Amino acid sequence: MEQNNYTNRKQLTEVFYKTADALQVRIQTHERYTQPVVDFTAWVLDWVAWQGGELVLDVGCGAGAYAAPVLARGGRYLAADLSYGMVAGLTAAVPKLNLDAQRLPIAADSVDVVLANHMLYHVPDKEAAVAEFWRVLRPGGYLLATTNSATNLQEFHQLRVNALQALGVPAGRPEDWVAAYFRLESGGELIGRVFTTVVTHVLDGALVFPQAQPVLDYLISMRGAIEPDLVAHGRPWAAFVDHVAGQLQTHFAQHETFVVGKKAGLFIGRKE
Repeated sequence: MEQNNYTNRKQLTEVFYKTADALQVRIQTHERYTQPVVDFTAWVLDWVAWQGGELVLDVGCGAGAYAAPVLARGGRYLAADLSYGMVAGLTAAVPKLNLDAQRLPIAADSVDVVLANHMLYHVPDKEAAVAEFWRVLRPGGYLLATTNSATNLQEFHQLRVNALQALGVPAGRPEDWVAAYFRLESGGELIGRVFTTVVTHVLDGALVFPQAQPVLDYLISMRGAIEPDLVAHGRPWAAFVDHVAGQLQTHFAQHETFVVGKKAGLFIGRKE
């Protein structure tokens, strides 16, 4: 069982995802600045041949980005998240469950599609969660699990690392971030321990920013994950923000845009 800052239940439910506010900043950033333009939720869902009436369990539903697209495809949507604040804040008129992915309160062989999008890196016992996904799926059902590559958003994380190091705070490597705990490069092997059929799809792109503020806003949205290290070394959050802003000012003095590479992937597991 993996224990770290990104799988700590209290940290996840009371800091990172107490509400959807910070998550929405990141979602909206991807919607506004991704090139080429892509509807990521549609890209994920359209690998399934929808017949209508499928029961979909969205584990780690977050802000509920998949609710409307699932309903539009004729599916029945169950929103589920470890954070009570997340499910309580959903405005969609759908059933809502506050649950732990490692112990789903769902009957075996009862769900047609399990969504596990950008969430398995937050689960301490990932194999237990994947086993639960398999258990609740009906024969022929699909697991759709997304995550990021180790190289995803490297330019964002280099800004973070540079600022921390300048302030005397140990920062590790840019790729030593949340996706390190369930990444595109190795996640399929983990899912394959439970699902005999696993197919991987990869999506490349970039965030292209014409100005500094949305870049800064994205990093500020990750304050809950960054600030504890600053506090531990007696450094104020404002100093971190100022250093990142300075890096961006230098960059935009020489370049018209700030480009951040994106690489995400989807694992499709089928219950035979």
